[in-house]
Amino acid sequence: MRRSLATILVAAVTALTAAAAFALEPQLVNRSHSVACAEVDNVDFRFSAGAPLAFTIEATFPSYFHAEMEDRTAPVWDNCEGYDANDPVFTSTPAERVLYEDDDWLLVGIRKPSFWRPAIVPVRVDGERFSELHLLQLHRKREVGETVEVLVLYPPDGYWRPKPLAPVGHAERAGRDTAFGSSFLIGPIEEDGRPLVDLAEVTFVPEAARFELRFLRGGSATLEVAEVAVDGLTLEVRIDREESEAEEVAAVRSMFVEPTMADTALLRWSGGDGAAGETEVMGPFDRTVAEATFAREVPSEHNTSAPDLRFFDFRPLAEAR
Repeated sequence: MRRSLATILVAAVTALTAAAAFALEPQLVNRSHSVACAEVDNVDFRFSAGAPLAFTIEATFPSYFHAEMEDRTAPVWDNCEGYDANDPVFTSTPAERVLYEDDDWLLVGIRKPSFWRPAIVPVRVDGERFSELHLLQLHRKREVGETVEVLVLYPPDGYWRPKPLAPVGHAERAGRDTAFGSSFLIGPIEEDGRPLVDLAEVTFVPEAARFELRFLRGGSATLEVAEVAVDGLTLEVRIDREESEAEEVAAVRSMFVEPTMADTALLRWSGGDGAAGETEVMGPFDRTVAEATFAREVPSEHNTSAPDLRFFDFRPLAEAR
């Protein structure tokens, strides 16, 4: 009987250890602050981890959104006087070019007239090297011949914005495509007046719909477009770190003035310990999470169609390869 009980205990411990090896819970901390201007990214959540990790990001339309509703996408500049007065300005000659195109994807590179950081990050696509780009736009092609923008990256500061495929006919009814909203960062977070990721190089691998990143601080990451649909855009992220201590490796940046003037308003979270909850994005938050969703449940007058973002399936990188 003792031997049988011991065997059971060993088996249970082994099972728990094996389960833990397939899960990793990052620390999520809220650094948001209140503002009155809807064009300021005041929502600021940071994920920290002490090991290389992989996770999934899913962008889905808010539960209230439907294709026929009014989609308000214009900037709202009320109470915004002087909000960016201290930002540095680096000027450039505007340009736009197609970096890659096939039956499924269109990747466009854009140089803006000015940006708050210099465009010095090289971008490689299909054996070619491109320079001085502020923005990469990834479009998915539909069978009917139209292209729909689903993901953007700003190489100078590492900001990403995702969104699902727009419902068919939405652009004709609304007068434009659905809106981008919340941004995210992946990689070691730096501070230069605002959080950013310092990229050393970006490579797009068309056959895998994958972006490969190298960081100035060291380490690398990949972001792969796993699924594109009206039901959601799914991204698989892998971050290979060189630091052995815990550091901030991802962030969510967005805006909130009030629930009806927000790109995200609620954090819904769960932990591996069975705990779960919901809090406003201005509320204090600091704990480990197994899943975190940044959502809205009432229609917003700012970027009405902008997606909710869900971060989940955090796991050690070794288990994701």
